[in-house]
Amino acid sequence: MEDGDKTIEGDADLHTHATDYYKNLFGPDLGNSFPLDPALWEEEDMVDEADNNTLCQPFSEEEIKYALFQMEKNKAAGPDKIPIEFYQSCWDIIKSDIIELFDDFHKGNLPVNRLNYGVITLLPKVQDAAKIQQFRPICLLNCLYKWITKTLTLRIEKLADKLILKTQSSFLKGRNIMNGVMALHEILHETKRNKEV
Repeated sequence: MEDGDKTIEGDADLHTHATDYYKNLFGPDLGNSFPLDPALWEEEDMVDEADNNTLCQPFSEEEIKYALFQMEKNKAAGPDKIPIEFYQSCWDIIKSDIIELFDDFHKGNLPVNRLNYGVITLLPKVQDAAKIQQFRPICLLNCLYKWITKTLTLRIEKLADKLILKTQSSFLKGRNIMNGVMALHEILHETKRNKEV
């Protein structure tokens, strides 16, 4: 692999180079962290006691099963080599063990580090890729870990509209990135019209 005019060879040096590159690319810059003032949110935009109880309640069998069958099939399996189709096909056989796993997770008794490790692989974006910028990192995670996060996502999704400001117009169900573009267009149009008057 190349880094400017330097050639990087050997597994250890390649590992260090890739780790440093992606830490710098995705990691936080020093001085970029800032505290958020709790007064930024109105009372109605905060999680109330009823919402908190909903978020913190134990997982039900229906909730776990629903999340399982919402997960996409034909995805790469993680380090444990068990695809989501296995869990979907064998749900009636394994459900008591899975419910127990979710109960342990809810109680804080599940050693999550045994589930959330992954294998990071660099896929070339172009043929004959030679620089780190020409690779795309992907991480293969165990399906059990993805299943837990899917269940949590579906649970918090019900409160997303309340918790996330209306100005966040993309990456949420029911909101569209084009809303921001349309709002900007209207602002520019109104600004131009006011200058002409």
